[in-house]
Amino acid sequence: MLLRGITLALLLGSSQGEEKIRLGLDQIHEMAQLTKVPSEFEPLDKLFYFMKQNNATSLEKRNEVGMTALSVAASRGNFRYMEALLSNGAKVNAQDDRGRTALHWVFQQPHERKELKKRIDLLVNSGAHVAMRDKDGLTPMHMAVHTGHVAGIRILKRNRHSLEEQSPHGTPLHFAAMLGQWEAIRILAKAGANLEALHLGYPPMHCAAMTEQPAAIKALAKVGANVDSKNDKGMTALHFSLGLGKLRSIRALIWAGADLDAEYNGLTVFEIAGTNKTLLKALSTPKDKSEKVEHNYLDEPSKKQASRTDKASKDEL
Repeated sequence: MLLRGITLALLLGSSQGEEKIRLGLDQIHEMAQLTKVPSEFEPLDKLFYFMKQNNATSLEKRNEVGMTALSVAASRGNFRYMEALLSNGAKVNAQDDRGRTALHWVFQQPHERKELKKRIDLLVNSGAHVAMRDKDGLTPMHMAVHTGHVAGIRILKRNRHSLEEQSPHGTPLHFAAMLGQWEAIRILAKAGANLEALHLGYPPMHCAAMTEQPAAIKALAKVGANVDSKNDKGMTALHFSLGLGKLRSIRALIWAGADLDAEYNGLTVFEIAGTNKTLLKALSTPKDKSEKVEHNYLDEPSKKQASRTDKASKDEL
Protein backbone atom coordinates (compact mmCIF):
# COMPACT_ATOMS: atom_id res chain seq x y z
CA MET A 1 0.00 0.00 0.00
CA LEU A 2 1.46 3.37 -1.00
CA LEU A 3 0.83 6.97 0.02
CA ARG A 4 2.76 9.37 -2.22
CA GLY A 5 5.40 6.72 -2.74
CA ILE A 6 5.78 5.89 0.96
CA THR A 7 4.92 2.44 2.29
CA LEU A 8 2.31 2.66 5.03
CA ALA A 9 2.00 0.22 7.84
CA LEU A 10 -1.22 -0.53 9.62
CA LEU A 11 -2.11 -2.89 12.40
CA LEU A 12 -5.20 -4.68 11.18
CA GLY A 13 -7.04 -7.57 12.76
CA SER A 14 -7.13 -10.73 10.66
CA SER A 15 -8.03 -14.36 11.05
CA GLN A 16 -4.31 -15.13 10.93
CA GLY A 17 -3.61 -12.84 13.90
CA GLU A 18 -2.34 -9.27 13.93
CA GLU A 19 -0.47 -8.06 10.91
CA LYS A 20 2.25 -5.69 12.09
CA ILE A 21 3.41 -3.04 9.68
CA ARG A 22 5.65 -0.13 10.59
CA LEU A 23 4.57 3.49 10.35
CA GLY A 24 7.38 6.05 10.11
CA LEU A 25 7.82 9.77 10.73
CA ASP A 26 7.11 10.87 7.16
CA GLN A 27 3.93 8.82 7.00
CA ILE A 28 2.40 10.10 10.22
CA HIS A 29 2.81 13.70 9.06
CA GLU A 30 1.64 12.91 5.51
CA MET A 31 -1.49 11.26 6.89
CA ALA A 32 -2.12 14.34 9.04
CA GLN A 33 -2.18 16.50 5.90
CA LEU A 34 -5.11 14.59 4.44
CA THR A 35 -8.43 16.39 4.71
CA LYS A 36 -10.26 13.07 4.53
CA VAL A 37 -9.19 9.77 6.07
CA PRO A 38 -9.12 7.01 3.40
CA SER A 39 -11.03 3.87 4.34
CA GLU A 40 -7.88 1.74 4.20
CA PHE A 41 -6.49 3.68 7.18
CA GLU A 42 -9.34 2.59 9.45
CA PRO A 43 -9.61 2.05 12.33
CA LEU A 44 -7.50 5.05 13.32
CA ASP A 45 -7.81 4.43 17.05
CA LYS A 46 -6.42 0.93 16.62
CA LEU A 47 -3.60 2.25 14.43
CA PHE A 48 -2.47 4.83 16.98
CA TYR A 49 -2.85 2.38 19.85
CA PHE A 50 -0.47 0.05 18.03
CA MET A 51 1.97 2.88 17.43
CA LYS A 52 1.95 3.86 21.10
CA GLN A 53 2.31 0.32 22.42
CA ASN A 54 4.98 -0.78 19.98
CA ASN A 55 6.92 2.47 19.75
CA ALA A 56 6.57 2.34 15.96
CA THR A 57 6.86 6.12 16.06
CA SER A 58 6.19 8.77 18.65
CA LEU A 59 3.04 10.85 18.35
CA GLU A 60 5.23 13.82 19.27
CA LYS A 61 7.73 13.46 16.41
CA ARG A 62 8.31 16.76 14.63
CA ASN A 63 8.43 17.66 10.96
CA GLU A 64 10.96 20.06 9.44
CA VAL A 65 9.33 23.12 11.08
CA GLY A 66 8.77 21.48 14.44
CA MET A 67 5.08 20.66 14.01
CA THR A 68 3.66 17.52 15.55
CA ALA A 69 1.13 15.42 13.66
CA LEU A 70 -1.64 17.04 15.75
CA SER A 71 -0.67 20.55 14.62
CA VAL A 72 -0.43 19.39 11.00
CA ALA A 73 -3.86 17.77 11.24
CA ALA A 74 -5.30 20.94 12.82
CA SER A 75 -3.86 23.10 10.04
CA ARG A 76 -5.51 20.84 7.45
CA GLY A 77 -8.84 20.51 9.24
CA ASN A 78 -8.44 16.73 9.65
CA PHE A 79 -10.86 16.22 12.56
CA ARG A 80 -10.77 12.40 12.58
CA TYR A 81 -7.00 12.39 12.76
CA MET A 82 -6.98 15.04 15.51
CA GLU A 83 -9.51 13.06 17.52
CA ALA A 84 -7.59 9.79 17.21
CA LEU A 85 -4.27 11.42 18.11
CA LEU A 86 -5.72 13.10 21.20
CA SER A 87 -7.49 9.96 22.39
CA ASN A 88 -4.12 8.22 22.29
CA GLY A 89 -2.29 10.83 24.31
CA ALA A 90 -0.96 13.39 21.83
CA LYS A 91 0.07 16.59 23.64
CA VAL A 92 -2.51 19.23 22.83
CA ASN A 93 -0.25 22.18 23.78
CA ALA A 94 2.89 21.02 21.95
CA GLN A 95 4.57 24.04 20.33
CA ASP A 96 6.42 24.10 17.01
CA ASP A 97 9.51 26.11 16.09
CA ARG A 98 7.39 29.29 15.94
CA GLY A 99 5.77 28.54 19.29
CA ARG A 100 2.41 27.73 17.73
CA THR A 101 0.08 25.03 19.02
CA ALA A 102 -2.66 23.09 17.27
CA LEU A 103 -5.13 25.75 18.45
CA HIS A 104 -3.11 28.41 16.61
CA TRP A 105 -2.96 26.28 13.47
CA VAL A 106 -6.65 25.38 13.34
CA PHE A 107 -7.33 28.87 11.93
CA GLN A 108 -5.06 28.43 8.90
CA GLN A 109 -7.70 26.80 6.71
CA PRO A 110 -11.17 28.09 5.77
CA HIS A 111 -13.78 26.05 7.63
CA GLU A 112 -17.54 26.12 7.86
CA ARG A 113 -18.67 27.50 11.22
CA LYS A 114 -19.95 24.18 12.56
CA GLU A 115 -16.84 22.31 11.47
CA LEU A 116 -14.52 24.91 12.98
CA LYS A 117 -16.50 24.88 16.22
CA LYS A 118 -16.15 21.11 16.37
CA ARG A 119 -12.36 21.30 15.96
CA ILE A 120 -11.91 24.12 18.47
CA ASP A 121 -14.15 22.40 21.03
CA LEU A 122 -12.15 19.20 20.62
CA LEU A 123 -8.87 21.02 21.33
CA VAL A 124 -10.21 23.16 24.19
CA ASN A 125 -11.95 20.21 25.85
CA SER A 126 -8.67 18.32 25.56
CA GLY A 127 -6.91 21.04 27.55
CA ALA A 128 -5.69 23.50 24.91
CA HIS A 129 -4.55 26.79 26.47
CA VAL A 130 -6.49 29.58 24.79
CA ALA A 131 -4.06 32.27 25.98
CA MET A 132 -0.84 30.53 24.93
CA ARG A 133 1.43 32.83 22.92
CA ASP A 134 3.62 31.95 19.97
CA LYS A 135 7.07 33.46 19.52
CA ASP A 136 5.50 36.51 17.90
CA GLY A 137 3.39 37.05 21.01
CA LEU A 138 0.15 36.02 19.27
CA THR A 139 -2.55 34.01 21.01
CA PRO A 140 -5.09 31.79 19.21
CA MET A 141 -7.56 34.71 19.45
CA HIS A 142 -5.11 36.95 17.59
CA MET A 143 -4.79 34.24 14.94
CA ALA A 144 -8.57 34.02 14.60
CA VAL A 145 -8.76 37.80 14.14
CA HIS A 146 -5.87 37.84 11.67
CA THR A 147 -7.42 35.16 9.46
CA GLY A 148 -10.95 36.55 9.79
CA HIS A 149 -12.38 33.42 11.40
CA VAL A 150 -15.52 34.97 12.88
CA ALA A 151 -16.79 31.63 14.18
CA GLY A 152 -13.51 31.06 15.98
CA ILE A 153 -13.67 34.50 17.60
CA ARG A 154 -17.18 33.75 18.86
CA ILE A 155 -16.03 30.49 20.41
CA LEU A 156 -12.80 31.80 21.96
CA LYS A 157 -14.52 34.89 23.41
CA ARG A 158 -16.11 32.61 26.01
CA ASN A 159 -12.76 32.81 27.75
CA ARG A 160 -12.83 36.40 29.04
CA HIS A 161 -9.06 36.40 29.56
CA SER A 162 -8.46 35.97 25.82
CA LEU A 163 -10.08 39.35 25.05
CA GLU A 164 -7.42 41.45 26.77
CA GLU A 165 -4.24 39.52 25.96
CA GLN A 166 -1.62 41.94 24.65
CA SER A 167 0.69 41.11 21.75
CA PRO A 168 3.09 43.16 19.60
CA HIS A 169 -0.13 44.19 17.81
CA GLY A 170 -2.03 45.00 21.00
CA THR A 171 -5.18 43.28 22.18
CA PRO A 172 -7.33 41.34 19.70
CA LEU A 173 -9.44 44.51 19.37
CA HIS A 174 -6.40 46.61 18.43
CA PHE A 175 -5.46 43.93 15.92
CA ALA A 176 -8.97 43.85 14.44
CA ALA A 177 -8.94 47.65 14.16
CA MET A 178 -5.60 47.65 12.33
CA LEU A 179 -6.83 45.01 9.89
CA GLY A 180 -10.25 46.55 9.30
CA GLN A 181 -12.07 43.47 10.63
CA TRP A 182 -15.37 45.20 11.39
CA GLU A 183 -17.26 42.01 12.24
CA ALA A 184 -14.54 40.93 14.66
CA ILE A 185 -14.83 44.38 16.28
CA ARG A 186 -18.58 43.89 16.76
CA ILE A 187 -18.13 40.47 18.37
CA LEU A 188 -15.23 41.47 20.61
CA ALA A 189 -17.04 44.61 21.78
CA LYS A 190 -20.23 42.67 22.52
CA ALA A 191 -18.16 40.19 24.53
CA GLY A 192 -16.84 43.02 26.70
CA ALA A 193 -13.47 43.93 25.19
CA ASN A 194 -12.04 47.21 26.49
CA LEU A 195 -12.75 49.77 23.77
CA GLU A 196 -10.23 52.26 25.18
CA ALA A 197 -7.34 49.93 26.07
CA LEU A 198 -3.95 51.39 25.16
CA HIS A 199 -1.29 49.67 23.08
CA LEU A 200 1.98 51.57 22.89
CA GLY A 201 -0.07 54.56 23.99
CA TYR A 202 -2.81 54.19 21.36
CA PRO A 203 -6.47 53.13 21.73
CA PRO A 204 -8.09 50.97 19.00
CA MET A 205 -9.59 54.03 17.25
CA HIS A 206 -6.12 55.39 16.57
CA CYS A 207 -4.97 52.00 15.27
CA ALA A 208 -7.81 51.95 12.75
CA ALA A 209 -6.99 55.52 11.72
CA MET A 210 -3.27 54.77 11.37
CA THR A 211 -3.84 51.91 8.91
CA GLU A 212 -6.64 53.85 7.17
CA GLN A 213 -9.51 51.47 7.90
CA PRO A 214 -12.76 53.47 7.60
CA ALA A 215 -14.90 50.36 8.16
CA ALA A 216 -13.13 49.72 11.47
CA ILE A 217 -13.46 53.37 12.52
CA LYS A 218 -17.21 53.28 11.93
CA ALA A 219 -17.59 49.87 13.58
CA LEU A 220 -15.73 51.10 16.68
CA ALA A 221 -17.89 54.23 16.83
CA LYS A 222 -21.07 52.18 16.49
CA VAL A 223 -20.16 49.83 19.36
CA GLY A 224 -19.47 52.77 21.65
CA ALA A 225 -15.78 53.61 21.34
CA ASN A 226 -15.01 57.27 22.01
CA VAL A 227 -14.19 58.85 18.66
CA ASP A 228 -12.40 61.65 20.51
CA SER A 229 -10.34 59.47 22.85
CA LYS A 230 -6.71 60.59 23.13
CA ASN A 231 -3.45 58.74 22.89
CA ASP A 232 -0.76 59.11 25.54
CA LYS A 233 0.43 62.33 23.86
CA GLY A 234 -3.00 63.96 24.01
CA MET A 235 -3.90 63.53 20.32
CA THR A 236 -7.35 62.46 19.16
CA ALA A 237 -7.60 60.06 16.23
CA LEU A 238 -8.45 63.05 14.03
CA HIS A 239 -5.29 64.92 15.07
CA PHE A 240 -3.35 61.71 14.49
CA SER A 241 -4.87 61.18 11.02
CA LEU A 242 -4.07 64.75 10.02
CA GLY A 243 -0.45 64.30 11.03
CA LEU A 244 -0.24 61.15 8.90
CA GLY A 245 -2.22 62.57 5.98
CA LYS A 246 -4.79 59.73 6.12
CA LEU A 247 -7.65 61.24 4.12
CA ARG A 248 -10.01 58.25 4.30
CA SER A 249 -9.53 58.11 8.07
CA ILE A 250 -10.25 61.84 8.35
CA ARG A 251 -13.52 61.50 6.42
CA ALA A 252 -14.57 58.41 8.41
CA LEU A 253 -13.85 60.15 11.72
CA ILE A 254 -15.92 63.16 10.65
CA TRP A 255 -18.73 60.76 9.73
CA ALA A 256 -18.39 59.23 13.22
CA GLY A 257 -18.78 62.65 14.82
CA ALA A 258 -15.21 63.64 15.65
CA ASP A 259 -14.91 66.99 17.45
CA LEU A 260 -13.49 69.52 14.99
CA ASP A 261 -12.84 71.95 17.84
CA ALA A 262 -10.66 69.55 19.84
CA GLU A 263 -7.21 70.97 20.45
CA TYR A 264 -3.75 69.45 20.52
CA ASN A 265 -1.03 71.64 22.03
CA GLY A 266 -3.45 74.55 21.78
CA LEU A 267 -4.16 74.02 18.07
CA THR A 268 -7.46 73.01 16.46
CA VAL A 269 -7.56 70.50 13.62
CA PHE A 270 -7.90 73.33 11.08
CA GLU A 271 -4.83 75.05 12.48
CA ILE A 272 -2.92 71.76 12.33
CA ALA A 273 -3.95 71.33 8.69
CA GLY A 274 -2.54 74.81 8.04
CA THR A 275 -2.48 75.69 4.36
CA ASN A 276 -2.65 72.09 3.13
CA LYS A 277 -5.60 72.32 0.74
CA THR A 278 -6.10 68.55 0.56
CA LEU A 279 -6.39 68.22 4.34
CA LEU A 280 -8.60 71.30 4.61
CA LYS A 281 -10.92 69.90 1.95
CA ALA A 282 -11.18 66.58 3.82
CA LEU A 283 -11.97 68.43 7.06
CA SER A 284 -14.61 70.54 5.32
CA THR A 285 -16.50 67.55 3.92
CA PRO A 286 -20.05 67.59 5.38
CA LYS A 287 -20.88 64.62 7.59
CA ASP A 288 -23.66 63.39 5.30
CA LYS A 289 -21.32 63.50 2.31
CA SER A 290 -18.58 61.74 4.30
CA GLU A 291 -21.03 58.96 4.99
CA LYS A 292 -21.91 58.67 1.32
CA VAL A 293 -18.24 58.56 0.30
CA GLU A 294 -17.10 56.03 2.89
CA HIS A 295 -20.20 54.04 3.74
CA ASN A 296 -21.05 51.00 1.64
CA TYR A 297 -22.25 47.44 2.03
CA LEU A 298 -18.69 46.18 2.52
CA ASP A 299 -18.19 48.39 5.58
CA GLU A 300 -20.90 46.90 7.74
CA PRO A 301 -23.59 44.23 7.50
CA SER A 302 -27.03 44.91 6.13
CA LYS A 303 -29.93 44.56 8.58
CA LYS A 304 -30.45 41.03 7.31
CA GLN A 305 -26.76 40.19 7.71
CA ALA A 306 -26.62 41.77 11.16
CA SER A 307 -29.64 39.75 12.26
CA ARG A 308 -27.98 36.58 11.00
CA THR A 309 -24.73 37.48 12.78
CA ASP A 310 -26.51 38.18 16.07
CA LYS A 311 -28.44 34.91 15.81
CA ALA A 312 -25.21 33.02 15.17
CA SER A 313 -23.66 34.67 18.24
CA LYS A 314 -26.56 33.49 20.39
CA ASP A 315 -26.29 29.99 18.95
CA GLU A 316 -22.64 29.84 20.04
CA LEU A 317 -23.35 30.80 23.68
